[in-house]
Amino acid sequence: MFRNVLSNRSAVVASAAVLCGGVGSYKTAHAQGSTSESIHKLSDRCARLERAAGVSPAPISLKLTYFGLPGRAEMSRLALAAGGIPFEDNRVDGKEWGAMKESVKPWGQLPILEIDGTTTISQSCAILRYCGNLAGFVPADPIAEARSNELIDATEDIIKLFIPSFAIKDPAEKVAARVEICKDGGKLEETLAKFEAFVTTYGNDGFSVGSSLTVGDFALYNWTCMLVSGWLDGVPLTVLNKFPALQKHRQTIGSLPAVKAFYANETEGIRAVGWKLD
Repeated sequence: MFRNVLSNRSAVVASAAVLCGGVGSYKTAHAQGSTSESIHKLSDRCARLERAAGVSPAPISLKLTYFGLPGRAEMSRLALAAGGIPFEDNRVDGKEWGAMKESVKPWGQLPILEIDGTTTISQSCAILRYCGNLAGFVPADPIAEARSNELIDATEDIIKLFIPSFAIKDPAEKVAARVEICKDGGKLEETLAKFEAFVTTYGNDGFSVGSSLTVGDFALYNWTCMLVSGWLDGVPLTVLNKFPALQKHRQTIGSLPAVKAFYANETEGIRAVGWKLD
C-alpha cells in the first residue's frame, strides 16, 4: 500500500504530512519542498514508510488495552494516532482488570496490544516500538534508530524514581518522599539534566533525534507531561523550568496537529493539565 503511495515526490509530501498531522502540515511541507533540508526529511520519511510496509502485512485490527490513565500506554496511543493508524483504545477499570488478569499471559500486566485478534504483544516499550514501526516513526538510519531506542529505554528512569513512593501508605510521608526527589539538586533534577543533554546533543528543531518525529519522541513526551500534570502529589508543576530543551520538545510534540486532536476533548483531569497544550 505504502509503496504505491510513495511513487512520486508530491505523494511523498502528502503521505508524510498525513501521518504527521494533516492538511496544514502538507501545505507547509509543500511550500518548503524546494529546500534540500525538506527533501532530506521527506526522503527519510519515505524510507521509514517503505521499511514499515515491508516488515509484515498491515494489521486488520489493533486493540490496545490499558487503564484509563495515560501511564504506560499513552505513548503508544499517540504513536498510532499520529501515524493515522486506526485502533481500539480499550480503557479498563480495576474491576475489569481483576476479571481478565489471569488470562493475560505470560506477564499478567497491562498494557497489551492485540493484533487481528490472534497475536498479543506485552510490555509497554515493545508495544511502542511496534506501533512506531507500523506508523513509520522508526528512523531509517540504524544509528538514529539506536538513539531513539536508547531514549525509550532511558525514559524508564523518570518513573522509576517515584515507584518506591507508591508503597508508602501515609499520604504525608508519600508527599515528603516525592518532595525530596524533586528538590534543587535532587534525583529528578539530576535525571532530567541527562535528558536535556541528550536532546541538545542529538535532536534538532524540538525533536529528540534528528530533525523529525521519531518513536522516542512519544516516550519522552509522555513522561515529561506526566511530571507537570499534577498526577504525582508532591511534584511541583515547575520541574521542567530549568530545562529549555525539554520544554521545547514538549511544546513541539504537543503542538503536532494529530496530538492536539487526540486531546481536543480533554477539558479536565491530568491529561488537560499535563498532556494538552494551549
